[in-house]
Amino acid sequence: MTEPFYALDTFEPQRSIGYLIKRITKTSTSEIDRRFVGRELNMTHWIALAMLRHNLVDNCAGLARQIGHNSGATTRLIDQLEARGLVEREREHEDRRIVSLAVTEAGREQLEAMTPLVLGVWNDALDGFEKAEVVTLISLLSRLVVALEAREAAAERVSA
Repeated sequence: MTEPFYALDTFEPQRSIGYLIKRITKTSTSEIDRRFVGRELNMTHWIALAMLRHNLVDNCAGLARQIGHNSGATTRLIDQLEARGLVEREREHEDRRIVSLAVTEAGREQLEAMTPLVLGVWNDALDGFEKAEVVTLISLLSRLVVALEAREAAAERVSA
C-alpha cells in the first residue's frame, strides 16, 4: 500500500485495526477464562504451556516477550507450573547460566485436556464464517504480525 489507509479526517476508532484486535483479545479472553473456571489451569498457564509445547519459546525471557509479562511475573508463572509438575527447568551443559524450559508429560496431558476449551471459543466465534474466510483472516493477521515485528526489530537495532 503506497497511500496510507488511515487519515485524520476519516479516522473512526471502531474501524481501527488496533481497536478491533484489542476488542477481540478482551472478549475472547473473557470467554476462555469463563470456560477455565474451576480448572487447574488458567488461560495464562495454558498459553505458556502451548507456547513451550509448540516450540514458540524455550526460555523464560522468550516467554515473557511473547505474553507481555515482565521477567518477575514470568518467573512466578514458571514457578507455579513447575510446582505443579507441568514444566521443568533444564540448565544447559555448555553454559550453566542458560535455563531452558520444557513441558513435562503431565503438562502435555493438561494442555491436551484444556485445548478443546480454547478451540471451542474460537470455533464458536467463527461459526458463520466460510473456511476460506478464516484462512484469509489468519493469513492477513500473520502478515501484519510479521510487518510489525520487523518494525519492532528495526527500532531495537537503532536504539541499541
